[in-house]
Amino acid sequence: MILHLVGAQLRNEGIETSPASTGAEALRRIEEETPSAVVLDLGLPDIPGKDLLARIHGEHPSLPVVMLTAADGVEDIVECMRLGASDYVPKSPEPTRLVASVRNAMERGRLRDRVELLASELRRGEEQGRDGSPFQDIVGWRTASHRRMEEAADFLRLSLTLR
Repeated sequence: MILHLVGAQLRNEGIETSPASTGAEALRRIEEETPSAVVLDLGLPDIPGKDLLARIHGEHPSLPVVMLTAADGVEDIVECMRLGASDYVPKSPEPTRLVASVRNAMERGRLRDRVELLASELRRGEEQGRDGSPFQDIVGWRTASHRRMEEAADFLRLSLTLR
């Protein structure tokens, strides 16, 4: 029942969903569909939620996972965050927090992907050397701009990791 309620709440807010009622089904869907984020209930019938979280995070470290549970123990929250959850939301008939958490997780995932793409472009440019730059005639541009871009990428990586 909670699966359908959560799916309906997210769809009502324009977020596409692909519900899975078991951990095994969730893993299969993650491989097939590459979601922007996962909402994971701690109480699954086949795989403990924390075990599934650890497995998802191990196989897809940049995939944001929002934990959903009826329990509100601090130990559970800390453990899930340590295992890689991006947020921890209590089950509630009020969807506001869940929707905000899923949207934030999806945006952090997009930002993380963008930072990684920019960082790889910077590395590729550095490997090509000065002759590979379209701005090679502008003295000092490459060094100063690369340093600023690297600092920005490092800052974004750090801020995304801390969330």
